[in-house]
Amino acid sequence: ESLAALSAHRMQAMIAAPKNLAEIAELCERTPILRGGLDVVISTGSLVTRALSERVRSLLSTNFCCSYGSTEAGISATGPASEIARTEGAVGYVVPGVNIDIVDPAGQPLPATQVGRVRIRRVHIADGYVGDSEDERRKFREEGFFPGDLGAVTSTGMLVIHGREHAVINIGGDKVSPERIESALTAFAKVRDAAAFTIETAIGVRQVGCAIVWHGEADVKALMEHLGKQLNPLFVNSPGGDFHPQ
Repeated sequence: ESLAALSAHRMQAMIAAPKNLAEIAELCERTPILRGGLDVVISTGSLVTRALSERVRSLLSTNFCCSYGSTEAGISATGPASEIARTEGAVGYVVPGVNIDIVDPAGQPLPATQVGRVRIRRVHIADGYVGDSEDERRKFREEGFFPGDLGAVTSTGMLVIHGREHAVINIGGDKVSPERIESALTAFAKVRDAAAFTIETAIGVRQVGCAIVWHGEADVKALMEHLGKQLNPLFVNSPGGDFHPQ
């Protein structure tokens, strides 16, 4: 009914989070009422994987753009999904009038391509929250806003996000962002959606766990081979008896 209504009202543009775009793309595969009928699609709120980028451009609109921003600082980076998808973690080019600095924990600027904390500065930006806590106030300092992301800016002005400051999986001293794992999972054609997290074994050892929503029948063997090429072998292990398809 939703797709029929969108088609009846001749909708031209759509702005949605990647999760919603994936759901709409799946609906279009089953019911091609809206297929290819949009002038533009804009993704916001999260990273867009290469697999999702290809599906949206194939099913909804070839004019597919990504944007990176926040309520506090507005849109800070944007660009065509076809180009952004070539670089893992890329979210767009820094827009005019916005300065995105990559800084170390002390607030000192880091060289181009080096990963650090993202700081956004612009003329029109929030400077705090009403009744904010000490932790919330720390987001607004050094004349900028810290969204809590880790990233880098390339020499061409492309912002690449490497994860969240406080969302890092630590396995025996080796660290990886859950977003990195989820991106590798969803890049596999048969994986529709995925979430990464840590689990603790019976002997108290932390391991990487994941929940997967499949397209059709599960193919664990092929997925593990795919992950072996995408991730550090430390984070990829045979699921064995711990795999529970549902």
